[in-house]
Order: sequence, then structure tokens, then C-alpha cells
Amino acid sequence: MEDFEADAAVKLDIAYEVSPEIVESELECPGIIAAMTEALMPALSRWQLRGVREYRTGLLDLFRNRLDPADAGLAADFYASENGQAIVKLTGDSASVANTQKDVRFSENMSASEEAIAADMELAASDWFQRFIALKPDMERLELELLNGAFSAEENAEMYDAIDATLTEECYSATD
Repeated sequence: MEDFEADAAVKLDIAYEVSPEIVESELECPGIIAAMTEALMPALSRWQLRGVREYRTGLLDLFRNRLDPADAGLAADFYASENGQAIVKLTGDSASVANTQKDVRFSENMSASEEAIAADMELAASDWFQRFIALKPDMERLELELLNGAFSAEENAEMYDAIDATLTEECYSATD
């Protein structure tokens, strides 16, 4: 959650900097950008959690409907392994090079062995892996939905309320 909040804060700061209205507000009321960012974090965090839950549900439905239990088990075993985790961390598009990458990372001369390349070729040629990779367009669609997810009416209202309260408290309080 902290990574999301830090990333969101940076993105909000950038958005604020390019908005003439926000730049003007910061000049009129120094510190308002930081205050609004802080006020928005709870709602943004809940929105992000909701999106991730919907994404995971969509992936599970996709796997359940398009993979048989044996293929799903093989995919789960592979991605739970050290090599599978290396793929998740290091590559998004080239999902069948874990053994080669491991060899390169851990060899003195940064080279891959024939065995590692052969293991990757075997994985890439396996039936379960091909069926799993065939899901990629649908998985990318779900990811795009996550990244472009809209705020619900309640989330929008909560964020507007947070901004209004922050502006009132920080810039336009009764003592001004």
C-alpha cells in the first residue's frame, strides 16, 4: 500500500504542476498541493484496492473458464517456482527465458548455458504454456481495465468532499 501511496503522490504532484488552476491555487495558498494529496490518499487507496480485487477476480474467472485444472496446476507450480518468480519480476513480454536469465545473472562471464536455453525452449514449446500464453490478450485487457478504472459515484463524492474540506481548512478558513 505504501508503494501505491508514494507513486500516487508523485503522479498527483505532476498533475498539479501542469494544471494552471492548481498552480495558481498553490501560489495563493502555499502547501495546498501537499494537503490535497494527503486528503485524497484514503479514497485513492480504497479505489486502488477495489480495482486490484476486480482485476484478480477477472483473472481467476479467465483461468477457470479457459484453462483445464491440469494446465492451471502446471502454471501455478511454475510461477510459484524460483524461475517463475524471476519471470514475474524481470520480464513481462518474454515469459519463457527464466533459465537463460538466471544463468546470465549468476555466471561470472554473464553467459547462458546450452542447458538453460534448452530448458527455456522446452517450456516455450509445452502445451500448457502455449495455452496459458494464449490468454495474454485477455489478461492485458483486464490490466487495461484496472489501469483505466473509473471512480464510482461514491469515490468521486468522497474525493470532492476531501478537496473541499482541505481548501476550506487550509486556504479559506473563517479566520482569513
